[in-house]
Amino acid sequence: MVSAHCVTKYYGKNRGIDNLNLEIEAGTITGLVGPNGAGKTTLIRALLGLISVDSGNFYSEGRPLQTRKGLIGYCSDNKDFHDDLGVKELFTYAAALLSDKNAFNKALSYSVRFHLDTSRKVNQLSRGNLKKVQIILAFMGNHRLVVLDEPTNGLDPLIQNEFYLFLSQMKGEGKTVLLSSHQLYDVERICDSVAFIRDGTVMEHLVMDELHERLTSEIIARSDSAPPTSRILPDGRWILECADPVHSLQQILESGEKLYELEVHRTSVERFFMKYYTREQKT
Repeated sequence: MVSAHCVTKYYGKNRGIDNLNLEIEAGTITGLVGPNGAGKTTLIRALLGLISVDSGNFYSEGRPLQTRKGLIGYCSDNKDFHDDLGVKELFTYAAALLSDKNAFNKALSYSVRFHLDTSRKVNQLSRGNLKKVQIILAFMGNHRLVVLDEPTNGLDPLIQNEFYLFLSQMKGEGKTVLLSSHQLYDVERICDSVAFIRDGTVMEHLVMDELHERLTSEIIARSDSAPPTSRILPDGRWILECADPVHSLQQILESGEKLYELEVHRTSVERFFMKYYTREQKT
């Protein structure tokens, strides 16, 4: 397990993260979500050891995290290598730094899986292929923790789906992943838990079962009269938000109301995110 305990980082008077606590369970995928400026980037940079913190510490298996070498793989949302390097040359260099005799072969294997042409130079790659390179670099070593920052940016839908399968495989092999993303569909589909960060601190950290219990459902229907707590849509239908759609529908039908149209949808993590942060802004 990797954890952050009371970690604080300010840039002068500007808050980066403030007394932040987070536990990332071994062998799981933890989503990190929050609006721009919430502190996600500062947390990632501090965890990677790229910036020092004002107070607090990071721990690995209960011990202070003194060095990151060989522990953390990282997929950045920025291009972080020289344009004139060839892809295979880049993997060779990375493997040498990792001192892992299997790293280069793993990189080539992952390249085949993601349909990446390793004969090309970095400056010849599209945005999506550059992202593939970053993903492969993050996973080619024997890192216990892999940090992914917007990993699906630039990937086409087919490669995105392959990435989800790949991530599940990596988790099955014991990798621990921290995934920061604005693509909440990614978070809902592949994460075991979600940490909601705002104003530099983790407001809540929920496993997916807990999050799903918090999600409401929407009943959209057309009838002669609408339930008192529903909203009327422009097309004349009404929409009712509820925690238990079966119970709500049973009550409506027992009242003798006849439904001419009916749709039931569970709200997504994206809708929960929007309501959660809108509510927090108002409080």
